[in-house]
Amino acid sequence: MNATEGNVKRLMIGVACLLLCAGETSVGAQEIASSFEQLAVLVKPGDKVTLVDVTGRETKGRIGTLSPDALILLASAGSRQLAEGDVAAITRRHDDSLKNGAVIGAVAGTAYYVTAAALLAGTDDGDVIIATAIAGGVLFAGLGAAAGVGIDALISGRQVIYQKPAGRRNGSVSPAFGHGRRGAAVTVRF
Repeated sequence: MNATEGNVKRLMIGVACLLLCAGETSVGAQEIASSFEQLAVLVKPGDKVTLVDVTGRETKGRIGTLSPDALILLASAGSRQLAEGDVAAITRRHDDSLKNGAVIGAVAGTAYYVTAAALLAGTDDGDVIIATAIAGGVLFAGLGAAAGVGIDALISGRQVIYQKPAGRRNGSVSPAFGHGRRGAAVTVRF
């Protein structure tokens, strides 16, 4: 291997490492509303949701109208009007974006091809044709993108978008000591 081939090999390995590191990474906190006022930012009329009321009854439907005090859910059995205090949780289906799967897959496919080409660069006596190298890179990028889209299409889940805030405690127990007294004071709120 001469000095030029060594430089080409190092350059291709460097490009592969750069491509592997170039994948987009994003981290975000899942927003969960604790009031209907906050929920109005996350949903709009017509959005499909699953609602669980305070009795545990689950209803699937679409958001009809939403105000700070009440929600109308359009379900197959008819519409339900619920006050904010009557709703325990609301979820919606959350599918993974196909776009990020395509990008990540294309980067991975290209990185795989560049790495393989760099490792095999010394085996062809320097007769690599540029058009062949580009075609191989495009082919592997396309295969990687297709695999990434396929994997992302399989990812689906439910996302909690509203959770009733924890209420205050309904009772308390505290020690009661005094002159000649020992015991506990119990308070119950209704």
